Amino acid sequence: MKPFWFNENERIVRIIYSDKHINPKTNKLRSNFIYFRLNLKSQKYELSCSRFEFESISFLRSFGKETEDSKFGRIYYGLGCSNIKSILSQKNCIPFYSPILLGNRINLFHTDIYDKLGTLISGEADNAINNHRKDQFLGIWCPYKDNGNSFTKEVITPYI
Repeated sequence: MKPFWFNENERIVRIIYSDKHINPKTNKLRSNFIYFRLNLKSQKYELSCSRFEFESISFLRSFGKETEDSKFGRIYYGLGCSNIKSILSQKNCIPFYSPILLGNRINLFHTDIYDKLGTLISGEADNAINNHRKDQFLGIWCPYKDNGNSFTKEVITPYI
């Protein structure tokens, strides 16, 4: 099922916090980067992202810095990037355009990725099939370090 309001080449980004989301020794994303939370209103497992082609880098950068919390290893690092085609290639994952209010800001280009099976939840012991599925989903994301003026690709090309 292809959502009609997305282009398959459209990039989807998610804020990376070091050391929480990325291993500083290997520059590889950690599995908690793809933590799907249960939304009690919708009863769906969601991964919060933004539509890169529509959202400004300055908004993403300032939001990442505003939501830092050094006590918990939540220091803004950069952006994880994937695309709609890669997301749709994952079994039972679907993007959903969902603008939201973030404090005093409106994120008009917020997108949730729904895991219709509810099996991509990070930190839980799981069977081999679901662990493989989590690894594949993590593999479609490329981390980019924010250098202030530009972003540097930190890891190998995404899975697919």
